[in-house]
Amino acid sequence: MIDRKVPPEIEQHLRDWWHIANFDRIFQVFLALTGMASALIVSTFTNELGTRKTKIFSFVAALSFGVMSGFDIGGKADATRSGWRHLTTAILKFKNDPCYTSDKLIDAYSEGEAMVGNVPFHPQGSVSNPSSLVPDVNVK
Repeated sequence: MIDRKVPPEIEQHLRDWWHIANFDRIFQVFLALTGMASALIVSTFTNELGTRKTKIFSFVAALSFGVMSGFDIGGKADATRSGWRHLTTAILKFKNDPCYTSDKLIDAYSEGEAMVGNVPFHPQGSVSNPSSLVPDVNVK
């Protein structure tokens, strides 16, 4: 094993991507469970809840599913994890292969950034192509 130091900025981004991917996935699961539970409560206990609580649970369900789908939380988690995997592989190559240059590592970081991308917003009713959310890093 070669003892080469990875630039601290790249190591920090790798840690950040790990935390972002985990947070996004946990947030996605939280929204999904909250939305499903609220919708099930409304559909099962409408008479017992009364008008006000029915409206509140309906609102929570709609808000949960709207945020989850409108901002594509799951897609963002997937894209961030893909960028993290890409950069992790490049770091391993950099540390173990003397032919893997720091320029290649920086290029891999840039490709990872492209994979992570921005937070998309898809208003209700819009149609999106999920494969277009993660850019093809092989296209130059």
